[in-house]
Amino acid sequence: MDVIGAGILALSIVLQLAAAWLALALIRETGWRTPWLLIGIALGLMATRRSITLLNYLFDDLRSPLNITAEIVALAISTLMVVGVALIRPALRKSKTTEAALVESEARYERAVMGTHDGLWDWDIPGNEMYFSPRYAEILGYRQDELEPVVATATDRIHPEDADRAAEILKAHLEHDAPYELEIRMRHRNGDYIWIRTKATVFRDDSGIPVHMAGSITDITEQRNRDEQLYQAQKMETTGQLTGGIAHDFNNLLAVVLGNLELVRDRLSEDDPVLPQLHRASQAAERGANLTRHLLAFSRQQVLAPTVIDLDKIVAGTIELIKHTLGEHILISSAAGNDMWHCWADPSQIENALLNLALNARDAMPDGGRLTIETSNISLDDEYAAAQAEVTPGEYVMLAVTDTGVGIPPDQLAHIFEPFFTTKEVGAGSGLGLSMIYGFVKQSGGHVTVYSEVGIGTTFKIYLPRALDGLQKQQPQDILPHQFETREATVFVVEDDPDVRTLAVALLSNLGYQVMEAGSGPAALELLGEDTHVDLLMTDVVLPRGMTGPALATVVREKIPGIKVLFMSGYTEQAMESPDRLGKTEHFLQKPFRKKDLADKLREILDSPN
Repeated sequence: MDVIGAGILALSIVLQLAAAWLALALIRETGWRTPWLLIGIALGLMATRRSITLLNYLFDDLRSPLNITAEIVALAISTLMVVGVALIRPALRKSKTTEAALVESEARYERAVMGTHDGLWDWDIPGNEMYFSPRYAEILGYRQDELEPVVATATDRIHPEDADRAAEILKAHLEHDAPYELEIRMRHRNGDYIWIRTKATVFRDDSGIPVHMAGSITDITEQRNRDEQLYQAQKMETTGQLTGGIAHDFNNLLAVVLGNLELVRDRLSEDDPVLPQLHRASQAAERGANLTRHLLAFSRQQVLAPTVIDLDKIVAGTIELIKHTLGEHILISSAAGNDMWHCWADPSQIENALLNLALNARDAMPDGGRLTIETSNISLDDEYAAAQAEVTPGEYVMLAVTDTGVGIPPDQLAHIFEPFFTTKEVGAGSGLGLSMIYGFVKQSGGHVTVYSEVGIGTTFKIYLPRALDGLQKQQPQDILPHQFETREATVFVVEDDPDVRTLAVALLSNLGYQVMEAGSGPAALELLGEDTHVDLLMTDVVLPRGMTGPALATVVREKIPGIKVLFMSGYTEQAMESPDRLGKTEHFLQKPFRKKDLADKLREILDSPN
């Protein structure tokens, strides 16, 4: 019986050691250290105690007889331990695998959320709570933790003019499963409205009640602006084709009228009483012929005589005529660029365009002012061309005409090149002067832009293609891919035009700079906290909401002593150098600027000692 007891005891020890080994193996497989480690230690201690009992039995002359019943119970318990641990091991392995899969799934979802350019949102309808992804917050200018997880966080930012339409589409989607996809304007953190496209789908429970709605938002502001520019260019092209056709037909009619009037006049004596009426009819027909020439100019169908010209010489000769025309109450200044290129254009059309712009500037400055005429060499790169309609990258000679007049309201800027559109009183202008300039420049392969601020003034810029050897165009070297040197710095961009601000932020980010942005002076000051680090303020000169760029720079310099400042404007640098605008010592960058211009200017400023 003692031998049987010893065998039972030995088997119990083996089973307990096996159970301890299995427990320790589970620690390696599951990572759940504390519970299985305690079990393993307990089983190890039990096995040790049994081993001592067995040794006492074997070497103590059988003076410690074994309790067979107790050992059988211990053997049964040890067996159950081994079986229990062995059975639970696969379940724990499966649980661990499921947990790892869940972690990987969550990581994959997180990567998808962070990697998409769209902002994601999820609406818990019964709880009326919202989830906004980091990209959603970024599109609106926030951090994710700054957006409250409530519906009002999204709906309150919708433009008032779009709110009712958005509510109707949401109602139709929830009640009738109508598609939920629309384009609306939402308020950015800086106070501006941006265009976004939002799509979503509702999820219902088994009874058909909406319980969740998930969707996305995409910033389409740049796309909308490009579409509007393309639409405007197409409209101008269509209008040009129409007016060109009318002008050609009208010219034929006028030719018949004028020719027959001449035939009638030749048959009349000099004292015939009909001659005055005939003369007035001829004058009216001549004015009609002049009108058709203007229409042909706009439709890019006029006959040009382009040649290689020195733009500065033409400007210098025309300025003398302009001085006699505008009067002494308008100060005229001019500035020629260095090493000016030759350009390819019709010199008479340039003279007409310059005189026309000067006369418009005179009308915009009835109480006097300043007219600035400048020339310079300009390279328009792919990034600028992509943001404009009908612009080819390349080298141009620029003619800029700036006045300090009343300015042009934003709602009129998009129409000023259209024929017969005029801001003057009835009878004060035909509305064809600017359309003629537009047609001439486009027909010459160039580009024309206008930049204006109400109460500040207006700048027209005409870009004429550079004339190279053999009059062949080639890709300029300085707009080919370029290596830019940058340094670690944070640039704060303040610009009220969303397109220009978006372009500036994109260029700066591409150059490796950290970027902050705002749409006005007050909005910029709200973002400047006590611990905010900014190396350079890059601000437009003319800003809305009562604070100009120079005024903003003054306040920021008080908040952040030693900060560098770069002013930018659609006006030319010389036009901005006046006591109420900028001083000659300020750093200035003229719009539109290229990536190379921006990179070089930033390096110049950041590396300067002051």
